[in-house]
Amino acid sequence: MSTTAISTGSLAAGSTTTVLTGKATLNSIQLFGNGTNAPSVIVYDNTAGSGKIVAQLIGVAATTYMDFVPDFSIRCDIGMTIVVAGTGASAIVAFGAT
Repeated sequence: MSTTAISTGSLAAGSTTTVLTGKATLNSIQLFGNGTNAPSVIVYDNTAGSGKIVAQLIGVAATTYMDFVPDFSIRCDIGMTIVVAGTGASAIVAFGAT
């Protein structure tokens, strides 16, 4: 398990970002919305925006901020790909390389 987390920085809506190929741990997700449109973020254990979903946050249209910090890090074995959707949405994901 990693001892420090790496931040993706801000990922904009409409983006599909593979942050790591190989084993990783998901530590936290911050999801931001514009308060008008519903934001969402999906984290896949894959090197593409498909396959096994390890975490998903979906806000309602009034959402401006949501976060997810699991009690235990969530393991990805293949890689970690993040898909952000919703007009005006963005997300920041903290993860570790193992």
